[in-house]
Amino acid sequence: MNNIKEYTDSIKIDDIPWSRMVTAYDTAENYPEMLKILDEMKNLDEVKKAWNEISSIEHQSTMFTPAPFALVFLVRIYEKALNSANNPVAVWIEDKLGDMFEYYKEICDDIERTEDHPNALENMYDILDSKYLLPEGVSLYAIEDENEFQMLYEKLFTPELFYSLYHYSKAVLADIQNTKESEVYRTTFHLEEYSEDIIQKVISAAMKSSSVPITDTAIELNISEKDVKKILSATSQVWNH
Repeated sequence: MNNIKEYTDSIKIDDIPWSRMVTAYDTAENYPEMLKILDEMKNLDEVKKAWNEISSIEHQSTMFTPAPFALVFLVRIYEKALNSANNPVAVWIEDKLGDMFEYYKEICDDIERTEDHPNALENMYDILDSKYLLPEGVSLYAIEDENEFQMLYEKLFTPELFYSLYHYSKAVLADIQNTKESEVYRTTFHLEEYSEDIIQKVISAAMKSSSVPITDTAIELNISEKDVKKILSATSQVWNH
């Protein structure tokens, strides 16, 4: 498929056979519920549990079947979080996803650089072919016989499928919205407007950047908007550059 973005833009959560996809620990059966929790960005404890489950699309640099499809929805959640700076849970999600995406990009680049990798499946949706999915009601990790486990694993994870998971994950991540989050700005913090805890965080950030004290109660520093939002996420303060 030439236009991957056209396909990924059209995907809905219910289009994906999550329960038949192998993750690092089980199946992706609970992914729709976990993605919904992340998308709602409400309860941080629930978000952290959902995050831990969704993270099973990868383990020790190995990507599993749901990876490119879960990333489609995680990118959407990330872009929503970017526009929710007043929500501390959204800031937490944005930070986690930003780090995840960078790590996954590195993994995909490493696989792509190997000289002996096979060709990727022609289309991203080819990953959803029944031959790459678990039979209905089967959990790979519930199989106790080692030989049976290995035979099914090798049947599902062909070299072409394995490479395709990285190839299409990278393609999905290439569509991440460009934002000013990584750019550095010079801004002034008037420290008397913030609590002692926030002041210490600002000073700590200033020590890591090119900063210029202006007065006893203000400091000018180079800092990214992402870092500013992390600093202010514990308060109701909103920073406008």
